[in-house]
Amino acid sequence: MKQESVIQIHDPRYQTQVRKNIAEVLTSFEKLDPELFNLFQLTIEKIFYAGSMVAGGGSSSGALGCIWLNPRAYWKEQDYLEFFVHELTHNLLFLDERRETHYPFYSELEKSENFALSAILKRGRPLDKVIHSLFVVYEVLSFRIRHFNPAAKTFLHPDTVMLFQGAEDTLQSLRKVKPQLLSEHLKNMILELEKNLKPLKVKCYENQKFTNL
Repeated sequence: MKQESVIQIHDPRYQTQVRKNIAEVLTSFEKLDPELFNLFQLTIEKIFYAGSMVAGGGSSSGALGCIWLNPRAYWKEQDYLEFFVHELTHNLLFLDERRETHYPFYSELEKSENFALSAILKRGRPLDKVIHSLFVVYEVLSFRIRHFNPAAKTFLHPDTVMLFQGAEDTLQSLRKVKPQLLSEHLKNMILELEKNLKPLKVKCYENQKFTNL
């Protein structure tokens, strides 16, 4: 989805409340996870609000360090925080891709026979979108398990069980992808994520508040 195609004129009355919410959440972010917040500040230069009936925000490889935010009125602080982690992950992947090759044959990515399963949308998508979904899910899970009750209800992302399942299904799907479509650098990144996913799930099991897994 191209961000510019879904952004609409915003309501200035709601903008005032969004600005207040962002300021409060960023203060909480800094207290909750100072190291990650420092990385966020280093990576993200601009956050802007604009309305949309389609999406809650996003990032673009054509606007590095910029996040579009369109929060729903019912979002809790955790939803805002997970949104920032989500978009930070996209931007870090964009930056890494600028430095290192991720996809040796970009022209092949849009061919449906080269699609894999998205960890969030649960359907076949181009490889670059699938890889982003996998890393976003992992980072959101890691953040959620470090700082919140992983069984708590959120609105922006699926529940913890579904996120773990989505990541595992995507990893399984990627095993069927032609290996030449992914660079060695990206393959190593995926292997490292897979290695860390299982202990993350174990840590989640050990959380006494979490009874759904």
